[in-house]
Amino acid sequence: MFFCWYNDLGCERTRVLGDASMTDADGWMLVSRLGLDAEVGQPDPVNASFGDVLRAWLDYGKSKTGEEKAHSSLEGDRSRAKVHLVFWNDRVAKDIQPQEIQAWLDRKSVGIRSKLRNEISAVYRHGQATGLIPRGAEYNPMSLVSAPTRSDFESVDLSPTECSAILEKIEEPMVRVLVVVVAVTGARASEVLGLRWADLDFKKGRIHIRRAWTQGKLGKPKSRLSRRPVPMVNVWPL
Repeated sequence: MFFCWYNDLGCERTRVLGDASMTDADGWMLVSRLGLDAEVGQPDPVNASFGDVLRAWLDYGKSKTGEEKAHSSLEGDRSRAKVHLVFWNDRVAKDIQPQEIQAWLDRKSVGIRSKLRNEISAVYRHGQATGLIPRGAEYNPMSLVSAPTRSDFESVDLSPTECSAILEKIEEPMVRVLVVVVAVTGARASEVLGLRWADLDFKKGRIHIRRAWTQGKLGKPKSRLSRRPVPMVNVWPL
């Protein structure tokens, strides 16, 4: 009886477990004792699709430092994977060429190119770290792919009159409050939606950012910097 698997470089490996009289049950027990069961179900690194590696990375759900990602970050990853990265799902991961990815990125809007490049790079890094694709540098195209880190967005300063005119157009009171709090604190809308009365420190004039509301769920803020208290500003009228 032979047990076959692929190593991290995509090379097939085999091991003789016993003669032909060995039962399947005995064979699997020996596979477990030898620690080879960890190789069961692993895709062939030589032929693993980008979609296989992408799904493994999404399931991993951690940053490159090993920290658990915030719920909002995970939802962003899944959304970009569903809308954009699905384009590569059926391709063999190790065979995708840098010039292909570069041409694909260049057709995207400037504001999202860097995010997509970083996400694809993270997928390849995770795939190589876990042995889903071969670990040679030639199997990771992302070192040769570039994307702008700046968007062409420019913020615009508004006068008090212009701010009042905008707020007057917002009929829903709670939406108006949300817009004002986001504008004066710089907090994300998801973080403002996650606020509770206990997060407001009226004595010290601070608002504590402790959670975020994204896709109908409460989770932790996007980053450590997001968890810093923000100053409470008196704004009148709302």
